[in-house]
Amino acid sequence: MLSKFWTYLELLLSWNRRINLFSRGDEPYLVFRHILPSLAPLAVLPEGPFRSVDIGSGAGFPGIPIKILRRDIRITLAESRRMRALFLRKVVEELGLEGVEVIWTRAEELARDPAHRRSYDWALARAVTDLPTLIEYATPLLSEGGGILTYKSSEHTAAELAGVHIRWEVRKVRPHPSIKPVSLVVLRL
Repeated sequence: MLSKFWTYLELLLSWNRRINLFSRGDEPYLVFRHILPSLAPLAVLPEGPFRSVDIGSGAGFPGIPIKILRRDIRITLAESRRMRALFLRKVVEELGLEGVEVIWTRAEELARDPAHRRSYDWALARAVTDLPTLIEYATPLLSEGGGILTYKSSEHTAAELAGVHIRWEVRKVRPHPSIKPVSLVVLRL
């Protein structure tokens, strides 16, 4: 697993010189600002196999780090930008990740595809959009009882969900002692 993370970091750095995957100022802090926070959902996600979709996967956060540690899950990385989708395909190939599908598409288009509609147990999202819009994008992708897991600051969550009738909770997770806790919003259909 460590060698996969190392290769992933090398790919992130080399591709970030060609396309904008993350802020160049974040390069020295990739592990603490992106990799470790991407692992925070592992404290909330269930054991055993399930299907998930990473909406707006970008550089692969959180989908790729989660998949490196959880070989039992199947994950679809949905990315609307062509070059980022190409990057994700390269990462999946280089790391030899099985059970990963990369799709160059927008979430709302993916939801119209019968092969993906109502077929995921969990939708993951990091820095994609506001909660009501994310719910709109993710709900058609989720099977009955599915859940949405996203990163948000807890002080804005209640305001964003005002008027939305869905069960939700905020879980603070500390993926590593040296970084501040990550606020995960867990929504269940």
